[in-house]
Amino acid sequence: MAPIYGLTMEQLPKEIAIQLAEINNYAREMRDYMLQIRDCLTADHVARGPSLRDQKLLDMEQVLDILRIGRSTYYRFVNAGKLVPRKIGERHCYYLEDLEDMIQESRRRGRI
Repeated sequence: MAPIYGLTMEQLPKEIAIQLAEINNYAREMRDYMLQIRDCLTADHVARGPSLRDQKLLDMEQVLDILRIGRSTYYRFVNAGKLVPRKIGERHCYYLEDLEDMIQESRRRGRI
């Protein structure tokens, strides 16, 4: 019989067993890394609170009510870059987290 990959038929099962053991070790290492990543992400999620995906989108009217500002002030803030909407089609939407700086500013000015 001709050798396969430089191995005789008698050596082949032993070489296959060695290669499978190496693959198994790599798979265990990969699993351990994945578990570490999962633990980090879970700890980060718990520390930060719910993700944006879990939060409700606010429309422009709700933002006006929360910040207690008028439409012209709203558009002035958007044009100045103080408010950066997440556009869904033509609608301006925000997460409450997006408004934190403006909410603090409204409190400082006594609007809230």
